[in-house]
Amino acid sequence: MSFFEKYGKPQVFKASKSLTPKEVLLAAVAKQHRILAGETVLSAQKKTPIRSWFRYGYFKPTVGVYALFGEASYACKPGEESAMLTEFEASVMKGGFDELLLGIGIKRGRRGMH
Repeated sequence: MSFFEKYGKPQVFKASKSLTPKEVLLAAVAKQHRILAGETVLSAQKKTPIRSWFRYGYFKPTVGVYALFGEASYACKPGEESAMLTEFEASVMKGGFDELLLGIGIKRGRRGMH
């Protein structure tokens, strides 16, 4: 029996709604707040714990699989993570990262650009 006979033809699966990069980032920020509060947050697909954006004294946010600042990150002193994340979230909501998010949208293949 061939693979196609057993499993059928490949299908295209689409999300019911493509989120904009900004929506993806804000959802991730909410998860990061929960991680900082001590909760274990699992990824939707793999059901494995999501890693904190605060590691080894640095802050490196991501939009899905893409790092918002590329290879760069910000230094963060211990105990300042929550304040930094709150300020970051406020800036995202005010449009402070819209230009970077536009670049992420292009990398994502223009999904959810509107």
